[in-house]
Amino acid sequence: MPTTRLERTPDPFIRNKGKEIKMKYKKMAMGLSILCGLLNCIGITSMYLGFMEAAQAGYNAGIISALVCGSNLFGLFGSFFIYREKITPLQLLGSFVSLIGIIVLSLAGTNGSNFLMILGGVICMICLGLRVILAKFICRFISMETYIVVNFIADFGLGCLYLVFYFCSLLKM
Repeated sequence: MPTTRLERTPDPFIRNKGKEIKMKYKKMAMGLSILCGLLNCIGITSMYLGFMEAAQAGYNAGIISALVCGSNLFGLFGSFFIYREKITPLQLLGSFVSLIGIIVLSLAGTNGSNFLMILGGVICMICLGLRVILAKFICRFISMETYIVVNFIADFGLGCLYLVFYFCSLLKM
């Protein structure tokens, strides 16, 4: 019996790699994609709050930017410790230069800091770093396009909810 073209076409939203992935793993990957959107929304919101706290207190906002840049180190060390991938000398050099840049930006030209300002940067760094590590795991089961769409929907929805709460004065800043 000849099969139709539709039956032979693999699902464009699922990464198969020659074997069928169970539905529970697909659902788990979609749920983790929503969690990544939540982490992104929390991270960006905490970064915004840190910048706002720095502006109100008259502090250098470069400290927060430096902390947020530290989220890239999460991906490197997460790949090494969790996924057991090799780190090349170039990657080590890049992470070392990034770490030195974070330290220099944090210390140079600061006129003080605030606990809430630093906390906003640290929360953002942790949330965005965890999102990078989770994305690597999620894309084993679903395609990158599906991950991006689900992540965007979750991020956009939570951002709209945040704005509704903000404009209804339920969140005081």
